[in-house]
Amino acid sequence: MAIPLPQLSYLPVSKMPQAPGNIPTLKDIANADILEHNVRESHANATNTYEDLAKAIIYKTKLVSASAGGHGAPVWFGAAMADALEPIRNEMRAMRATMDGEFQTVKANIEALKEESAKTRRLTAQYNLPPLTSVEAIHGITDRQLDLYLRNYHPHLRRVIRDRNERIDLIASAIGMRDIDLLH
Repeated sequence: MAIPLPQLSYLPVSKMPQAPGNIPTLKDIANADILEHNVRESHANATNTYEDLAKAIIYKTKLVSASAGGHGAPVWFGAAMADALEPIRNEMRAMRATMDGEFQTVKANIEALKEESAKTRRLTAQYNLPPLTSVEAIHGITDRQLDLYLRNYHPHLRRVIRDRNERIDLIASAIGMRDIDLLH
């Protein structure tokens, strides 16, 4: 993509260089230097503004940068790289949104666990219940203790469960013991 000539408020057409090609040549850079010189002279005569002088300097700098070859990126490189990176940025934004959502879920689960843990500590302290730290500990509790734990972990359970193994299974799953077969 060719670098356009700067739009100046005043400069005779005869003093404007020819537009450069897609890849600026040394002649294009020399012409840009002459343009900058002419704008400086007309600025001294109060016909061009500081903005015009800045535009001429920027124009020359862009040409030098574009012609630098292996020593600098071409003018089009920044925009092309931004376009190439956009799908990656979008994917990262999506991943962050997913992670933020998962973080909120984990945070809510931790809060629920803290609440349940506090509830269990109150229950164990109130009824002097043993902690359920192993399969043996669950099998070692009495039927009364089993019922107290069951009411704590399943407060909305409406039916009476007489089968000890079924009550143990419900308590074990409530405290995270997944391999219930090991309990019997």
